This record gives sequence, C-alpha cells and structure tokens, in this order.
Amino acid sequence: MAGVNPRRRRLFAGRVTWACAAVFALVASMGMASTALAAPTGQAAHQRIGVAASAARPSATGSAPQCFYVVPDCQSTNPAVAFSVISNGDSSGCTFEDNIDWGDGTTTTQAVAGGPDGSVLATFTHTYTLPNVYTINWSSSVTSGDNCDGSQTQLQFTLEAAQVAGVRYAPASATTPGTPGLPVIKDDGLSGGAADPEMDHQWGPASCAGLTSPKDYDWLDCSGEGVPSKNWPVIFAPTDTLTVDSVAFTSPSSPTDPMLTADASIGGQDLTLASTPLTATAVGGQYLLSASGLTFTGALPTTAGLDQLDIYWDVTITVAGVPVDTVAGESSSPVFVTAGAYVTPGGMDPVPPYVSVLDVGTVAATGQSDAQAAFNAIWATFDTRQIAHPILDPATGNISAGPVFRYYDNGWTTIGDWWNKGAMGCPPLIQAIADDTGHCGDWGWFLAGVLSYQGISATYTPLRNDFGDITPGFYPGPDPAAGAAAKDYAYMLIDPPLWDFTEKNVSGRYRYADALSVVNGKVVVKGNTVTYSPSGVAIAQGGILTPPEMFVTGDHALVQTPWGYADPSYGLPQSTTLYPDIASWEDDALAGFAVVYYKDRSGWHPLALGNNVASVCAATKCQFRTVPYDESGAP
Repeated sequence: MAGVNPRRRRLFAGRVTWACAAVFALVASMGMASTALAAPTGQAAHQRIGVAASAARPSATGSAPQCFYVVPDCQSTNPAVAFSVISNGDSSGCTFEDNIDWGDGTTTTQAVAGGPDGSVLATFTHTYTLPNVYTINWSSSVTSGDNCDGSQTQLQFTLEAAQVAGVRYAPASATTPGTPGLPVIKDDGLSGGAADPEMDHQWGPASCAGLTSPKDYDWLDCSGEGVPSKNWPVIFAPTDTLTVDSVAFTSPSSPTDPMLTADASIGGQDLTLASTPLTATAVGGQYLLSASGLTFTGALPTTAGLDQLDIYWDVTITVAGVPVDTVAGESSSPVFVTAGAYVTPGGMDPVPPYVSVLDVGTVAATGQSDAQAAFNAIWATFDTRQIAHPILDPATGNISAGPVFRYYDNGWTTIGDWWNKGAMGCPPLIQAIADDTGHCGDWGWFLAGVLSYQGISATYTPLRNDFGDITPGFYPGPDPAAGAAAKDYAYMLIDPPLWDFTEKNVSGRYRYADALSVVNGKVVVKGNTVTYSPSGVAIAQGGILTPPEMFVTGDHALVQTPWGYADPSYGLPQSTTLYPDIASWEDDALAGFAVVYYKDRSGWHPLALGNNVASVCAATKCQFRTVPYDESGAP
C-alpha cells in the first residue's frame, strides 16, 4: 500500500489496549494469549469473535521477541506481524471464514473453527518487505452454526526503516569549556579517598545496538523501545547553534537512499534539520545508519534553564522510485541552556564543566538572560548558605539534591583550635565538591566557575598570593615591630560580633594580651583581655556554626564581578549589593588582628608565621596579643 507515514510526536513505550464496541479484546503478549469480552446487552445468545494483534521489535542484538505494541496501531523495525482471533463467548458449534487484506497487495482466506469462550481460534502472521504504513482489514463471517456472529476491524502497522540508537552532541574528544553540546562531568564519586569525577565517555554499556564505542554517546537506547540506557546532560548557550556531532540508527535491512530529517523542540523553541544522507553499515545481522556534523536551523532559548531537548527523527527511503517517510524514533536529552556564552574566569585555571557548577548556576538563573539579573539570582542561592550537591543519574539524566556543600566543618570553638586542629591547606576543587566541604579557595573557584558558564566575567581574588605578597586594597594589620611586616607575623580575626576586647594591658601596637601556653601538647590561650565566643548562629556555607575563627592575615579568597566583590564561603554580603572594594569587605568581615609574642632575655618579640607555635611556646613564655580592627590603623 502506498502512503506516507505521518510524523508522530512520541514513541510508543509500554502496554496499550484498545476495545471496539465490546466486540474486540485487543491485547498483545509473549504467547499471543487473549482475553474474552462480555457479549453486548441483548446478544447473550450470539457468540462473537475478536482479534488480538502484536508486532515484534528487534532487540539490541537483532533478535525479535514479541513486543507489547498493540492494535489498532503498531510500529516496528521488525517486518513480522501477527494477530490472533479469539472467541467472545462459546462458539464451539460454529465455523467461520476469515479474510485478511494485509495492505501490501496480498490477502489471506482461512476457515476457522469456533471454540470455548476466550479461546484463540486462529493466529495469522505476515512479513512485510518494504517500510511503509500498512492498513490491515480483517473480517470474519459465519459459515455454519447457530447463534454466532462474525465481525470485522481495521488495523494499522508501520514498518519503520530505522530506530534511533545513539546521539552525541559535541565531538567525543571535546573538553574545552564553551564547546556547544559539551557534556557535563559527574562530580559526586570518590575512589580510594581521592576525587573520581566521571566523564561522559567513561560511563555506559560496553555494547549497545551494534554501535562502535557506545560510551561516546550522550544518549543511548540499547533496547529499541524508546527508553534510554544513558541520558547524559549537555551544555548549550543561547548564542549557540544546535549541533549533533553524530547520530546512529538501527535498521533490519539496508534501505535504498536513506535520508535523515528531524524536528527538535526545547524551551518552546522549534528547530529543524534539513535532509541529510545516511550511511548504512552491516553489523551483526542488522544495519547501522549514521550521520555526523548535523546543524539545525532555528534558535535555542534566549533565557537560562535546565531544559529538555526533544528530537523527532525521520528516515526517508526510496520504495519503487517513490520517497517514503518513516518515523525513526525520538531522543530526549537534558540540556543546560546557560544565561550567556562561556567566558574564562580571571586569576585561575578554567573550571571543568562539573555538573554541580552547571546545575547551581543554570537552575538559579532560570528565565534570565540579562547578566546582572542572572548574577543576582545566583548570588541569592549562595546567600542561603544551603547549596545542595546536585547528584546526576546518568541512566535517566535526572538530577537530585545531595548533601549540602559546607565551608570547613564545625569544631573550631577556642582560639587555640587554630593551631591544634590544623586548618591550613586548600584541597583541589574537585575534591572539595566530591567531599561536600571546601575552604575559601574552593568556594572562590566554585563561584567563579558558576559565573563563567553563565557568561558572567569573574576574577578569583586571593588577598595574598602564594609568595605571601598582599593584594592591593587589603590592609594586613599593623606591623608588630620595627622592620617586622604584618604580613609575616599577623593573623586576622573573623566576624566582629564573635570577638570581645576588654582592656589594653601591654604597650605597642597589639595592646590586648592574654597568656598563650602549651598544655599536654595543645595550645591554650587563657585570659579575659580578648575572648572568642561562637554565637550558635550559622556564619558560613552549609549552616556551619564554628568554622576557623582566624587565619593568617590575607589567607582568604574573594570573587570580583562587574558589580563588586563577593565572599562566597561566608555568603557575604548578605544582599545582592556587593562590596565596592576589598576594604569594604574587610570593614565588614574582620574583628581585628593578632600576633603571637614570645619572651627571651631581651624582652618580648613577635613570632614569625613560619614557626611552630606549640614547639616555641612549650619552651618559653608566650602571649596572644590583639588589636581591634577599628583601632588597628586601617585606612
């Protein structure tokens, strides 16, 4: 039967049943079993018959189990179809003549004996040779017996030329941020105590539908049933063109002149793929049809969001010199559409496309295209100090909320904890993400990376560099003695409400002094001149109440944006009005400065930062001397 298959907007996936005027029970199962229908009212004495039909869809290995696709419409790449005639009531005393027009110019006529209620009276099978849409007309008439009626119905079968099996958006070797279609990196894995991020091409089945290197694909359907075996999110910017690096289809035969077209839909935008030739390759008793370097016309969404990209694929083949369009399935992929094109952050290496970086920024900026509006939405998320780790399920593409990211952990409750607990060092960003806890540098890298993928310029800004040099604009505290620079001796005290200074009791620039001693190997600061009192209120990311109370002066990182400076580890400022300069942040964040002094025969001297405080102060007298920020001489 000649004809053109209409475009469908979804795949059939699962069991479908249909009934017509209580006459037909239309089901499909592995054994073609069927069910009886009750006779219509007023016809209890008349026994009718019905049909049950199914078609087989090939598996990933080319075998053809019965599929649960049922009448009146069924579609498959397997050309074999079957339907069964069932008895609706006891028709044992009757015989029938069944006539089938298969829609391809062939017919079948067969005598059928009646049987008990619900029994299968006959099974008809047929194999088509060419992809097309076929209308099957079945009728049954009574040839002998009383109180029996015949019936008739019409079925439709679409023999598909191909079924989509794999889609890859960016080249498999692509790693450069900003590449259209770049897959995200799964970042919640740990292996042997070290971060173990999982790349797209490292995950997936080793074999799938005869594809070469199936793990290289972002979307896979290994069953041929329209249910993905892999669905890995990818990234596009609004200014990108929708591209597909490679797509592959399975086909039961080698079609003539196969051509590919497609319609795509994402975020309310429609896109199309012009007719593109497909290449057929024999693989394990079936054929793979493939195409690469596909470019769609039409615009991607102009605002940020985690969207679903639905692509409806059609394969057109030539049958008897006439092009025939057949449905080739649908792929549906999660896509991070960012608020803008990727920009490289300043002061740091590019941040890989970790799923946490993309999800936190894109979801927060949903609906935004203006850079400042996108930033404000993102910063509002950081301001909550409750950012959950996005956990990717690579089979389904779903992203769920994991543990909340933290700044350090709780436990720094006394001044001596700074030396006793050892808060130095900053883990690599991927380790901090995988462990759900990081230091100021990690939070700075994280925010800068989040902003960079949303098209927002950001610069990672440490307050002192790796050589100990102070960043311009940051005041490191007063020098503790002539020729002794504060950057080499001082600590900065965090969060003014948590510190209290009572009286000046020594001379010099750091005039608030308490005894610092070593007890059982632990540093203890004892006295009432300066006190640190955690408030019980969360002051850092992750709801942390007691992060480190002080740091080496300048040992902190901010992020500079076009609108000012932000402190992501503490979520400062607590508004979208950022600090205009580093000094403004310092006024808000620091309680003061401290220096450890030790005593020898010539008097008291500041102890340089490189010394081991516990070792020095176990052998000599020491003091913990401080100065409030507003008395420190800060400009």
